[in-house]
Amino acid sequence: MSDLFTAIADRLAPLVSAAASVRAATSAAEVETEVLGPVPVVLVVPSGERWVEPREAGFQVSVAGRLGFSCVVAMTLPGGAPEWSAVRDQIRAALLGWTPDAPDAAGPVYAAGGRLLAYSAGDGGRWVHAFDFNLPAQATYGIQ
Repeated sequence: MSDLFTAIADRLAPLVSAAASVRAATSAAEVETEVLGPVPVVLVVPSGERWVEPREAGFQVSVAGRLGFSCVVAMTLPGGAPEWSAVRDQIRAALLGWTPDAPDAAGPVYAAGGRLLAYSAGDGGRWVHAFDFNLPAQATYGIQ
């Protein structure tokens, strides 16, 4: 699964503001340290999975679902909402409609929402925002 998040970060890196570091987060501690730090960052983090009841066919089981992930953006944007909108648009342009080359990927990435996690005017406008996405997934495996 971490390969998927690395692929997403690799997709974002050239298309998101050059001032930001873009990567897949490897731990909760990394997320906390990075989003509270002064350096602009976009972290790709898992946000959940949802699967429907599997269907059996002979010796195979097939299950459909979705893999959720978030792009957590932490940046100082003194220009406020217009700068935030530009970052959001860059992330969406990179991901919406794209199907990663991942074993369980069954369709293109689609938007699933977003939320403001923190804002600090005292730091010149430090925004921490999560942009949420889903990836349709399909897994097939043998009955054990």
